[in-house]
Amino acid sequence: MQSMLRLRPAAILLFLLPLLLPFVDGQQPGGPPSVEVTCQYSENAAKIDVSPTGTNYITATCTIENSSFGTEKIEIEYGADGLNVVGPPEVTVAGGQSVEIQVAIAATEGMAPQTRNISVTAEVLSFNDIPIAEQIRPSDESNILIEILSYSDFTVDISPNTLKMDAGGMPGSVTVLVRNMGNDADVYDLSVATTDLAARGFNVSIPDTVVSAPKGGSASFTISLTPPDELSTEKIEVKVTVSSSEHGNTLSKSEVFTVNATAAETGLLDFSSMNIPSWAWASGGVLAALVFLAIVGSLIRKKRSGSQYEVEYDDDDDDFDDDDFDDDDLDDLDDLDDLDDLDDLDDLDMDLDDLDF
Repeated sequence: MQSMLRLRPAAILLFLLPLLLPFVDGQQPGGPPSVEVTCQYSENAAKIDVSPTGTNYITATCTIENSSFGTEKIEIEYGADGLNVVGPPEVTVAGGQSVEIQVAIAATEGMAPQTRNISVTAEVLSFNDIPIAEQIRPSDESNILIEILSYSDFTVDISPNTLKMDAGGMPGSVTVLVRNMGNDADVYDLSVATTDLAARGFNVSIPDTVVSAPKGGSASFTISLTPPDELSTEKIEVKVTVSSSEHGNTLSKSEVFTVNATAAETGLLDFSSMNIPSWAWASGGVLAALVFLAIVGSLIRKKRSGSQYEVEYDDDDDDFDDDDFDDDDLDDLDDLDDLDDLDDLDDLDMDLDDLDF
């Protein structure tokens, strides 16, 4: 009985002896407990698109290999490095066999661009259903590199979106505001469809056609318009396009603002639009002057003729008596027939034919 007790520790040591031997890479099947992990993207990083239209996740394959002679129960742990990582927590691998596992890695939308390292650690928990002490458990580790990509996203606003322009009037301007909604600093290019404006004589000035904005920031463009002296009253739609190609793919967004053009006001007697020769203007001026002189001369003659028949009356004359006024004196008024001479206005004879135009 005692001999049996002495043999038990020796048997246990004999069983544990393979576990105490050092592990050597490239062991052939049939060796002591061991594990090896190899993961996809351990050298070349997997790229994750965290834009609003991106998939935001990738799946990596890891291979768990058991090169021992016995069946192993293997625990798997994952280092997330700020990402969401999901994979099997443990696997059972027969001696000399390997299994593949899928590791899903998800990033948060809008996450800042950078490279992340996901660790995958495999540790042997038991060998042929016999637990292995924690201090001597075989383990191995691999990694999965993740690159969070930069992406462009922005909004475009134009203020004011309607611009009133008068012919020959003051210049005006609109502001194109770009807000960076991406996950990295960005550079924006501006293009303006100026063909319709140029055809109508507008002068278009754009000081800067390229601007930059930090993540979460904004930048602006200014479009200045100077109207020509002549315009037709109409509405002109101007298309503005903002684009970015800083992060690989080109993203473009367009908006439209309206120019309300107004023609110059004209009076009821706008002689400027009439094609009248200069000699006609001169002839008309001379004729108008002659008519004016004729009217003035006629008025002067009438005044002189009327003054000959004015009756002087003195308010202080006390000798005036109603009886002195004889009806016979009314006969003297017949002499006023000479007033018919006032109708003779033909004395002012103006021979217009003598005028040389």
